[in-house]
Amino acid sequence: MIIRIKELIWSLAVLLCSLIPAVFRRLVCRLVFDVEARRHQPQGLKNLFIIDDVLRWQIDAAATKFEKGIHPKHRLTQYHKYFVDRVRVGETVLDVGCGYGDLTDELAAKGAHVTGIDIDIRRIEIAKERYSRPNLSFLHGDILTTDLKGRFDVIVISNVLEHISARIKMLRDLGKVFHPRCFLVRVPMLDRHWSVSMRAELGLPHFIDPTHCTEYTAESFCAEMKGAGLKVVRLSVCWGEIWSEVACISADV
Repeated sequence: MIIRIKELIWSLAVLLCSLIPAVFRRLVCRLVFDVEARRHQPQGLKNLFIIDDVLRWQIDAAATKFEKGIHPKHRLTQYHKYFVDRVRVGETVLDVGCGYGDLTDELAAKGAHVTGIDIDIRRIEIAKERYSRPNLSFLHGDILTTDLKGRFDVIVISNVLEHISARIKMLRDLGKVFHPRCFLVRVPMLDRHWSVSMRAELGLPHFIDPTHCTEYTAESFCAEMKGAGLKVVRLSVCWGEIWSEVACISADV
C-alpha cells in the first residue's frame, strides 16, 4: 500500500514537472549540478556521480523507447556483425543470455541453427513473440544448471560473462560438454574511462551495471580465459568493450 502511494505521488510530481517548459526544466537541472559542483569536496563530486547514474539509466530507457523497444546500441555499435561474421552457415550456435533475442535472430538469419537461452522468462517470452524461424529456438533456463543436449560449434556470450561469479567453471564446463569450435565473447572494460577509477577511489559503485561481478582489462581477460583452459585467438577493443574469439586449448579444456 505504501509503495503504491509513493508511486502515485511520484507520477503526480512527474506530471506537474512536465507542465513546466523544457527550457526552465533544463535551467533547474543546471542549477542543481552547479550547486553540487560548488559543494565541499569530495561530497559534491560523489553527488554528481550519483546523479549521473540516474541520468544514464533514464537515457537508456528513453533511447529504447525512441527505437521502439530495441536499444539503439545494437544499431550504432554494430556489434551483432562481429558475431554474425564469425559464425558459419549450417553451424549449431548457443547464445548464452540471449535476452530479447535480437542477436540470436541475426545469427539464425545467417543460416546457423541457433538456440538462445536466458534466465529471465519474460525476455524469452518476448523473444518468441518477436522472432520465428525454423532454425531458431529459445529456451528459458540457467546456463549453470540447465541440462542442454547435443553439441554446439559456437557459443556466444555477449555481455553476460561479467554477471556470473563462477565464470571459469562455467567456461570449462561448456567446453567439456560441447567442445565448441570457438567461444565468441563480449565484455565491458574496467579501464574504459578515467571516471571508473575515480569512482572507485571515492568508494562509489564503479561498474556499468550493479549486477556485474567483474569488469575487465585486456590483461585480466586473457588471464581469465587461460585459467579456464582457453586461448584468445582474436581480441578487439571497441566502444569501451572487449570483443573476442576464444578457443579451447585442448579437447579436455
